Amino acid sequence: MDTMKPTQKPPQMADDIYTVSASKKEEIALRSKYTKAKFTSYDVEYIGLTIFSWVMALWFAWHMVAQVLMAKNIAFSVMGYDVLSNYDNFAMNYVWEGVILGDAVFPSKHTLYWKIAFLVFFVPLTYLEFRKTISTHKDAYRVAWHQLFKWNAFMNYIVIAASIYVCGSLYEWDYFYMWIALPFVHFTIWGFHDLFKYVLPIFVPGVYLNVINDNEETATYYEFMKVATTGAYGAGIDLGFNLYDSGLPTEDYTRSPFEAQQAKFHHAFEKLDLKKGMKVIDIGCGMGDWLYWLKNEKDCKVIGLNITMGHADVVEDRGIPCLRGSWQSFLAKVEAGDKEFIGRYCNQFDCVTCWDTIEHYVKGKDVWNVKVIKKTYRDLFKLAHSLLDKNSECGSFWSSTLHQSRRLETNPLKYRFWLEWGNCYIMNCMYNGMYPTDIPTGSVCKGLKERASPQFKLKYESDRIEDYRMTSIINPNHFGNFTVEVNLRFLYQTFVEFLAHPHAGIVWFNAMWRPECCWMWHVGGIKTEIAPDCPTKLLWQAFEFDRNVDSFADDAEEAEPKA
Repeated sequence: MDTMKPTQKPPQMADDIYTVSASKKEEIALRSKYTKAKFTSYDVEYIGLTIFSWVMALWFAWHMVAQVLMAKNIAFSVMGYDVLSNYDNFAMNYVWEGVILGDAVFPSKHTLYWKIAFLVFFVPLTYLEFRKTISTHKDAYRVAWHQLFKWNAFMNYIVIAASIYVCGSLYEWDYFYMWIALPFVHFTIWGFHDLFKYVLPIFVPGVYLNVINDNEETATYYEFMKVATTGAYGAGIDLGFNLYDSGLPTEDYTRSPFEAQQAKFHHAFEKLDLKKGMKVIDIGCGMGDWLYWLKNEKDCKVIGLNITMGHADVVEDRGIPCLRGSWQSFLAKVEAGDKEFIGRYCNQFDCVTCWDTIEHYVKGKDVWNVKVIKKTYRDLFKLAHSLLDKNSECGSFWSSTLHQSRRLETNPLKYRFWLEWGNCYIMNCMYNGMYPTDIPTGSVCKGLKERASPQFKLKYESDRIEDYRMTSIINPNHFGNFTVEVNLRFLYQTFVEFLAHPHAGIVWFNAMWRPECCWMWHVGGIKTEIAPDCPTKLLWQAFEFDRNVDSFADDAEEAEPKA
């Protein structure tokens, strides 16, 4: 590279990369001015919006039932009062045509009054919602409106339009049957696409057809999760799991979420040989609980990196700077010799961490592509090594990553085959990724520890899969097995999800209606004891770097098994 090498010590970096800029602080202060007191106008608004959301949800359910009954000419009367006819006359003729649409260009005085009442009721609510959802705040978070203008959303618009045309043609534009068929046709079109995305590469690795941006799909789901669960940061529940010392003499499931999360952070801090005041960068930092703890409990200088804009907003709102984009995009800057990036970030940190994020780095379409798998994990270690200060007394890399621990069923005549591969398909529709393996022999993917050399060597490893499983079982707001809190922002984000996420229907089917969702299946199930055939391990791994090795040195040639 025609630039300074990352292994060379650049001039001392200004500490301002560890602080949020003054303009950003002003923006954060403006965002949070309604949320500093214990009970403010925001709380009143939030309670009101939540009640309103439930009222609207109940009305919508009633409206759909009423439309079906009227379409089938089924009468519904209470004490001689024709409920359906009067509701239809009020809702459609009076409210919709009279109040909302108006019966003339210049409506009558009577209709004008109703229009004013309608605007007085809805406009302030809409204004308050958009004012709040521009940024983050303490209970529910910003709705990701920007996703409606992403590539995946436009691909989905095309499929939605095609589905409407197909359904209309099949049912001669009979809306009743047409809208029932629509989700099935939509799923069929994307399912046909997914045959070429996921099935074809099994037989011809590296060959696939894909019109979806996989990173966007991952980010879209995490934006949905952000508003579907409350307390997703700052209260002991993050996008990973908590430590209960499952299976150890110190096992303790009575720990509060906050206590269990603190135990996790203390454990990692110790195993990494971190010390107060050190510098840490977290790749895939979620909403910043780990970084916030390091900054406030250990006086560390910290910075995050995230592809999900809503998460990056939260991190910066907490006073922690966050690089926005994929780690691969920043690796490209180093490889291209970007002097500004190299000078500010390379050879600067005492520790690089990846908490429960490496699972997303290789996508499902590449599960049999040995070349891509190896390059991805090797590139990650190269980037981590280039970021570490070669004079650091710590020089560690941390990985908390699910690993596949056994092979899946291969006999299509068995129910287990369809259950396991079906769950894997749903996992990819939601999270989009694949796991490195911890299978002793013949593994295509291999584990991270086999890809770390020559930059790193493993110094600590522990399987924490039962802690992960129990975190989801104990905590109803943990993403793995969550209970939705319905509020107006959740309904808004659901609207965005169904337009921007090609597989939103699958997401809802899995998250809302399955007793054991695909996530819980793959971490050991929902029964009292972990399933003996659990297909994964959750490996905590601490690696120490070799300060004398070039960050971009290749590993030794190795014989790869055929896919």
